Amino acid sequence: MLRRSKHTKHADITNLREKLGQIAYKATRAGTVLITDREMKAQGLDASLVQDVMVCVMGYRGCTDKLYDDDTLLCFSHQCLQEYLSAHHIVFDMAFGDFKKFVKEKLDTDHWAVVRRFVSGLLIDNKRYKEKRVIIRRRLNIPRPEALYRFRAARKLKGDWYLQNTLSKYRKLCARQDQRPKDSTKKRILDIMMQGREFNSREITKYMASCFPSINANFSFTSLSISEAHAIGLILRHVSKKVFRLGFYNCSMDSNAFVHICDAIINMRGTVDEMYIMCNNLSSVEDICRILVKINCRLTMWGCFNDEAGGMGRNANEHEQRLLQQSLNSIVSTASLAIGKPTLRMNNQTDSMRKFVRFCPTQTSSSHTSCKGRLPYNNSTQMWYTNCKSGV
Repeated sequence: MLRRSKHTKHADITNLREKLGQIAYKATRAGTVLITDREMKAQGLDASLVQDVMVCVMGYRGCTDKLYDDDTLLCFSHQCLQEYLSAHHIVFDMAFGDFKKFVKEKLDTDHWAVVRRFVSGLLIDNKRYKEKRVIIRRRLNIPRPEALYRFRAARKLKGDWYLQNTLSKYRKLCARQDQRPKDSTKKRILDIMMQGREFNSREITKYMASCFPSINANFSFTSLSISEAHAIGLILRHVSKKVFRLGFYNCSMDSNAFVHICDAIINMRGTVDEMYIMCNNLSSVEDICRILVKINCRLTMWGCFNDEAGGMGRNANEHEQRLLQQSLNSIVSTASLAIGKPTLRMNNQTDSMRKFVRFCPTQTSSSHTSCKGRLPYNNSTQMWYTNCKSGV
């Protein structure tokens, strides 16, 4: 970018990049994206020389430092520029002793996650900085490529140390989530899923799908943005196994985010036994109707719709219940089964007690008094209906 700029065609690009790297590293270390023009002048830089990578922020009120009348607030035009220049400073300009101290104290922290990726990338084939490369590899505990890449298509990526380490962590975290679910584990899984979207590789996405938790894929109590829901959907659509429990309880999802989850469930080769979408902000019931065919056992959805009154979320109204019932009826009629059609079972005593939406047969014979009854509707999957106890 600097080399193509008309403002810098007569400037020393290496010198500019070195000084910008120092500024970027200090800003990243301080946890800010803002730089004053005094800091630029302290490095001997004029903002007009690097205006392609810097933008001026006027009237910003979130700065804690006192600003004088002649101060101008600047920041990098894209945050990745700041992180790349920080990594460039760490790799090429930082003294070896300071580099070892940085790697030991800061490299593994979440704050430096993106910088860590750039550092790894800059050191992959750099023979000049072999000592730094060895330290990075040992610190990240990078496994042998052959031990991780079980699929042939990804062997071309075996030189990417950061990618190897990331996928290895992801596989272990998914296995841990199935065995001992923890909030910290699901947050780390979600972070790696976001990175997986950036890799933009079908082979990597399929590998991450093969590691996807099959017992307890729980993202509950995590505020999911549209981009995070999209990242989950990219992986979920390639899952070919049956997922026992898929949880999105109290994720603050709106329909714009939930549609990515629904599209993934529809396109995935596997199915979902139980799904929980309670306490969200959905505005459309059509997306829920679409995924019913892929739910084997239970869909719990109380309080999942957006409450215009500003409450915690509302249950399905009569119109939405009718659409859900029609979707269930169409599933059974498509299979041409001579069995009583399924219904939505809800507590109708008071709105405050109408919590659970469950599917159960309309027959009241003794065969349906047990906790579970089986109702097959096609050749590949089966719908399980849970009878509701009185008052639930």
